[in-house]
Amino acid sequence: MSLAQDTIVWNNRYILGIPVLDKQHRHMVDIANELFAACIESPDIVSNHFLENASIAIARMNYYFIKEEKLMAILYYQGYLHHKREHENFMGEALKQSEELKFNKKIIPRSFVYFFRDWLLSHITVSDKVLANYILEMRQSGRLRQLLEVRQEGALLTA
Repeated sequence: MSLAQDTIVWNNRYILGIPVLDKQHRHMVDIANELFAACIESPDIVSNHFLENASIAIARMNYYFIKEEKLMAILYYQGYLHHKREHENFMGEALKQSEELKFNKKIIPRSFVYFFRDWLLSHITVSDKVLANYILEMRQSGRLRQLLEVRQEGALLTA
């Protein structure tokens, strides 16, 4: 398969029913696809354009992780520490690979984009799905509204 065929096509299996998470995931998929686009130019050679895109992608993913972790903390999500550790592991590996791309050239760009894509899709469909189910259960029981009203965080889940 070519890189162009491996880009992510957004579909309903990535929708979790939590608007803020779904919006972030849509953006993360766009980020992954931007990496694929940058990689198509030179899949076997590290270009400055690709390095720039990889750095931007890592920074944007970190931004989304911080927002998601804030949400989990506000909701007293029991899986918070494990979920946060997944984010940290991704960031550690992404930064490591990015450094290797910059300095040692040991990793070819296509390896990085496949790592990025595969981790993202797995995380959305497994870990974030569990988080979304927790939020949906809270919403159905009325605990979500109650908690958000007490904490005055009502806009957090609709943004």
